[in-house]
Amino acid sequence: VEQIVCLFMGDLVEGGEMRGNQKWGLEFTLAQQVSKGTSTLLDFLTSLEEIAPVTFGAVKGNHDRLTGQANKKDQIYNDHAMYIVLDTLINMQDAGFLPNTTIIDNREDMSDVELTVYGRVIHGNHGEGMKITESQVKRFVRTGPVNYLITGHVHHSKIMQDDRDHLHIIVGSPMGYNDYSKSLNLAYTDPSQTLMILPEQGDPKIKTVFLAEGGD
Repeated sequence: VEQIVCLFMGDLVEGGEMRGNQKWGLEFTLAQQVSKGTSTLLDFLTSLEEIAPVTFGAVKGNHDRLTGQANKKDQIYNDHAMYIVLDTLINMQDAGFLPNTTIIDNREDMSDVELTVYGRVIHGNHGEGMKITESQVKRFVRTGPVNYLITGHVHHSKIMQDDRDHLHIIVGSPMGYNDYSKSLNLAYTDPSQTLMILPEQGDPKIKTVFLAEGGD
């Protein structure tokens, strides 16, 4: 492995007000969620650095909202937990932490993150509001074609061929199924993440990694 790209597709926290009258069932307060999420992410990036140089990028998710949780029409743009976390990681790096990680600084607008690997453009977006049955890649074209669109939000894995050889890759969630999912009548999904091996030449190898006990 020559390089590791770690893209975080949002929803570091579950929030509180978004659950309405279910917030009593939250395991941690929102403050604790931000703190524990930051620590977990820092530990993970530190472990990745021991394997190869890391590039890290992140986007905000709908559960990351700090304002407008109960009513998203009330949200203040870019006011979310992932801003706090990314800003903290950048400040820690300035103090000497994560010496082998390149952090993409998109604090000005964390709706999207984009980078190029071996000449192929990878674009990340949380995916809230997307109709996954329709073509989405073209929505994120800025200065050139997007080869791989990475989204999350729906808590299950799916790979769809979009225009030509462009792919829309939906990643799973380490949250998996819980009482909140059940209340929304969502499908039962095991916790998972997505691993993509991108060779310098040739097609990517994409694998869903299940995190539940007994997964491979």
